[in-house]
Amino acid sequence: MDPRDVPRRVRFADTHFTVSSRRVLDVGCGSGAHLRHFGPGSVGLELDPEAIRRGVEAGLDIRSWNFKEGIPADLRGGFEIVWVSNLFEHVLSPHSFLIDMRTALRPAGRLLIVAPTTHWFTFGPFGGSLAADHVNFFTPRTMTLTVERAGYRVDTVTSASFPDAPVAVGRSARWIAPGVLIAATPIEGFDYPEKAHKRLVDGEIVFEGTLGDEG
Repeated sequence: MDPRDVPRRVRFADTHFTVSSRRVLDVGCGSGAHLRHFGPGSVGLELDPEAIRRGVEAGLDIRSWNFKEGIPADLRGGFEIVWVSNLFEHVLSPHSFLIDMRTALRPAGRLLIVAPTTHWFTFGPFGGSLAADHVNFFTPRTMTLTVERAGYRVDTVTSASFPDAPVAVGRSARWIAPGVLIAATPIEGFDYPEKAHKRLVDGEIVFEGTLGDEG
């Protein structure tokens, strides 16, 4: 396949994270424009029935799913990479979403999120973060903190706008690029700090007052 036919952010992810040879869970995959370029056994999750139909007809494994739901039981712990592109800015509860994504990953798996970032200028590609259906608005810093506070170790914050350039170029451009890519790995045994009013119990967020004898 001509590399020019591969979406730019997927080319970047393949250069630096070899997504074309890894089992990837593509969350919010649409009809599979990215999913088709991931490794054997990759699966897509999607809300739109028409997009699912088109992807399945093209031979892709796409399942019906709503981002308010957790990861389906039969997919938990099965993926080397969770890919979240053009979705994180739409989810109603980003923190709960990130906790759910942890359950899909194998040990040492990696979360890759691509999302638009806000700028003081909003023309052309820089206005994308203000699309009507977006409910979350990030800078590279706030997106990093959001991911870290869900129990991930962030190892890359960059722009995928330059897929053939060294990753350091993207890191330098992340403050002016219209979007950012974050790569992160879950912290084993993560739980909230002792002073927090919530705990993680079997991957679920449980608040004080619902912990039974532990509360």
